[in-house]
Amino acid sequence: MNEGTKEWHLSMYRCFRESDSNPKSNSVEPGSATQEKAQTTGIWLTRRDHSAASLIIRVSDFAHLVIMQGAEIVESYFLILAKKWIKIVNIEDEIMFYIRERNRIRRLRLTFVSVADARSCHNHLSQYVSAKRPSISPEDVESSRLSEEDSRVSHYLSLMTSIGSKSGKGTVQAEAAWCTNWPTDRLVELVKLCLNDGNFPGFVRQVQECLRILAPLQNEEFVAAQNQMEE
Repeated sequence: MNEGTKEWHLSMYRCFRESDSNPKSNSVEPGSATQEKAQTTGIWLTRRDHSAASLIIRVSDFAHLVIMQGAEIVESYFLILAKKWIKIVNIEDEIMFYIRERNRIRRLRLTFVSVADARSCHNHLSQYVSAKRPSISPEDVESSRLSEEDSRVSHYLSLMTSIGSKSGKGTVQAEAAWCTNWPTDRLVELVKLCLNDGNFPGFVRQVQECLRILAPLQNEEFVAAQNQMEE
């Protein structure tokens, strides 16, 4: 393989074949919206990767795209001016191809062995074809949100449990971490109400245990100070 050639392994290749029962009319302009609507029925022909015949997609340094299984060429395209007739979109570990030919539309669906490979191939092809930006899955959004929350919790716990210098910017941040915007004018009445519930002391203890898990107490001086506060 040449130095400029890029290659990715595929776990699955699918090509949409239109049903023979689709009506064909000479009055319909090829590639028109009417024709595309009429060509929505058909089947997906599938190839899977095999140890005896690897399924790969390869893009050479002279802009030639080929999909192969073993020695068999499955798809072959020269990507000169392909932005006008090939569109791709990356969805997680898949890339969808929308290829406009003279009298038909071809649709390919390639599944890669990993999300990273799919994105890498999508980024490389984007210099030759019309490429939609990779979508962000709900799982990625949720993972990012949880990561931000964990970082925020860790930051505030670090400030609240710090026992270092009591002057400067760190002290201001630590004091701010102990402040609250929640109303406290009736806090005494609220605590009395909570104490009427026999489960409340146990709940407080569980909260303390959670804080110890989130912020491991590694300093004996802090442990002693915390014990004094509890007394």
